[in-house]
Amino acid sequence: MSHEQSHLLLPADSAWLALERPENPMTITVMLRVDGLTAPRLREFLQVYWLAWERFRFMPVQRSPGWWWEQDPVFDLKHHLDVVLDRFSPDELQDWVSARLNQPLPLYRPRWKFWLAPNAEGGAALILRLHHCYADGLSLLGIFDRLCPPSPQQHPALYGAAETPQLARWSTAAKAWLERLVANETATRGEVGVTDAEAPATDRMQQAGRSLERVAANGLKLLNEISEFLVEPADTPSDLKRPLLGRRQCRWSEPVPLARFRSVADATSVTINDVLLSCVAAAVRSRLGIEAAELDDAVLHAAVPVDIRSRLPADLQPESGSLGNYFGTVFVPLPVDGESPLERLYRIKHETRRLKKSWQP
Repeated sequence: MSHEQSHLLLPADSAWLALERPENPMTITVMLRVDGLTAPRLREFLQVYWLAWERFRFMPVQRSPGWWWEQDPVFDLKHHLDVVLDRFSPDELQDWVSARLNQPLPLYRPRWKFWLAPNAEGGAALILRLHHCYADGLSLLGIFDRLCPPSPQQHPALYGAAETPQLARWSTAAKAWLERLVANETATRGEVGVTDAEAPATDRMQQAGRSLERVAANGLKLLNEISEFLVEPADTPSDLKRPLLGRRQCRWSEPVPLARFRSVADATSVTINDVLLSCVAAAVRSRLGIEAAELDDAVLHAAVPVDIRSRLPADLQPESGSLGNYFGTVFVPLPVDGESPLERLYRIKHETRRLKKSWQP
């Protein structure tokens, strides 16, 4: 295998492979309803546009000193697309999607696959399953935005990205970033006269003390936030906290207009995600199996992804259209004890803002 066909995964991507367990596969599943989509049109679309991102021809392989992207030497699109001609009813479609969620992706091929049910009631159903090591949700949204123009009369603009080694660039950029941090601190100390040999000894000691106080304050802030995270109370035992069985089920409701959530968010100066989380907090109250008198002391967290692209140094920010994982997670306490919808909403807003600005992501 030549160097051009093999290179190390970035740490944020390989982490998803390390986290994987048989009872909890680290995969992303997307379902689209696409009127009139046929198998020949989908094959052409994938061959020309989807595979313009070369990563989809690569598979993660574990060998010293870690996980490597290696090109599939016998890659064939037919291994990654199944067409099912059944005329699924809405209930049958949900069961069929659930079965796909529990179908392992082969380890000896690139870990992604499409399924198309062109005859399903209500329009063709298209499912994509993809291992999380390939990309996060925002990266995938970026691909679909580029490949799915607003009008069916428009052709997608041909985008894509060559799969090139990134670890060396990432390591170099990270090292340079740390060196800049040290240099900035040194320069700051120089500005206040710490290195000025002509300054009186007492002044130099005072200035050095102030500089050390700044460094200590930043370190204490980080230490304090990490400590708060580590001592966060565990979730209260409930009917929702059960061992994973390795089986997943998929169900969905009738569509809910986004405008309903946006109108609430605009009226209360919160985000749409805040509204969604407060709805989840209200919905799970009756599913916890906890008596009403005990709900006041109940603790339940929701894992919420946070995009950190803009918080990375310029040299570490991903290029537009590139694949990969660039997000952190915050664990937002859900106010399952609150009776008032507005109270729940504003508590969610407070916690999400606090956590997103912390070191936790």
